Amino acid sequence: TAPSSTAAMLGRRGLASSTKKAKPEKQKKDGGDFLKALQEEEEHVKSQKRQCMPVQSATEGRPKIYFEIAIFRGAFFGVDHQQTLEFELYPEAAPKAVRRLLEDCAAGRLSDRRFLQITKSTAFLGGGDLGEPEPEVGEGLPHNEPGMLSVSRSADSGGYVLTLAAAPRMDRGHAAFGRLLSGVSFLELIVAARDAECKEVRVVNCGEVL
Repeated sequence: TAPSSTAAMLGRRGLASSTKKAKPEKQKKDGGDFLKALQEEEEHVKSQKRQCMPVQSATEGRPKIYFEIAIFRGAFFGVDHQQTLEFELYPEAAPKAVRRLLEDCAAGRLSDRRFLQITKSTAFLGGGDLGEPEPEVGEGLPHNEPGMLSVSRSADSGGYVLTLAAAPRMDRGHAAFGRLLSGVSFLELIVAARDAECKEVRVVNCGEVL
């Protein structure tokens, strides 16, 4: 009986010893899995950042973006009107604004965003939560027609302004940098929504025109 008991005890010690030796290998394996997962996550983040970068140049040529705009009858009553508006951008007129708008559109940051204020001549698309606005140093285009995209020259106000009519008074404090290519008649519907009850105007989708 004693020998078998001793053997059993040695067996338990041997098993315990074997288990203790295996732990560092398991920890090493777990550590390797963690590093691999971390590297995969970093690659995923880099990939997402690359996907959010604009395809078009923000410094040359005439990059194009689109806003798909919808006019809602309140929060629960559906869409009255919806149309995709395409804009041509002018980097030399306001380089910082063009770069920022291209990045916002490429990342879809302006999708499902409401026009906060609509007057007879302008519609303000909020953007103060999109990052710290930079003062625009470009000369800007004149606000001499409906369908101009514009930004404030100061760093106190983020967001974008869409002109619904000629607004030459904006030339001093704002820099226009984009021009509507087609769909001017839809701007009249935005103006009409201003005077209607329970109307809401939103950019439901945005992106680059490639």
